[in-house]
Amino acid sequence: MHLFSHLDENKRIDLWQQHLASHEQRVILARSFSYGNVDNALKNLDLLHRTLSQIENTISPELISIENEEKTDEEILKDLNNLKQKHEIVKISEKVVSVKRKESNILALFHEIHNVLKAELHLISLIKKNPVKELLLNLFELIFHHETRLYKVFKEDSFSEQSKHIHADIAKIARAIILEEKIEEAAETTAEIFAKKIVDKMSMMSKSKYRKLAEDIFFELLSRAENSLDEYQIVIERFEELKNNYKVMHEIVKNLKPKAKESDIEGIIIAFREAFENQHFENLESEFGT
Repeated sequence: MHLFSHLDENKRIDLWQQHLASHEQRVILARSFSYGNVDNALKNLDLLHRTLSQIENTISPELISIENEEKTDEEILKDLNNLKQKHEIVKISEKVVSVKRKESNILALFHEIHNVLKAELHLISLIKKNPVKELLLNLFELIFHHETRLYKVFKEDSFSEQSKHIHADIAKIARAIILEEKIEEAAETTAEIFAKKIVDKMSMMSKSKYRKLAEDIFFELLSRAENSLDEYQIVIERFEELKNNYKVMHEIVKNLKPKAKESDIEGIIIAFREAFENQHFENLESEFGT
């Protein structure tokens, strides 16, 4: 059972594409109660009520419905707290992009999308009864940030020209999941094979050229993270965002290795991310915020 399993097969793909497209409309509507606008939004409750109804209408009841669900205010707030944190979504999305077996991670994103949309609809109902600033900002965060992260790997424009094939693989597997078709296990790519060969050469004690390359990538990411942000925690968060952005990583590796083949660039990116997860750069992390 997943986000689409209750739907007629002929409608599933169209409904998913429409839903992805509708997010931009929710973002536009949510800007009216962003951090800079929320106080003004609360001064005109009639307009706010209409805006909330418009947001509701962008979520197809064929996809998500809470019509037969009654929840207390406490249960709604508990559901909000149980949603995945930013770093959890980023980690799942990174795996969708970088690992061979994508199905379980795409399913995890679909499951979280389902939870987020239900949380939004319940939260809108609560705000209509009790329009307070904190709840409105919670809704803004869900639409503007949470949903955006969840949909990123499904949108072709999130990928550079050199990595369109990765998006094509993701779209193919997502389609198979939506239609509940059998998914053929993908063969290990040239990039993944190369990444396996070099990831240990990026370890802290290695004297390999790949350790030097990994350090150069690390410091380039750090330099970009510190361009306009100085607070320690914000620099770390910005670093993570850049590391998980394939376009940025491709540009950095291409600049450092201009003659590298595309499969090698992709392999270096996969290996660097795995090395980072394996804490091979602990000795360099003191550089954050310096």
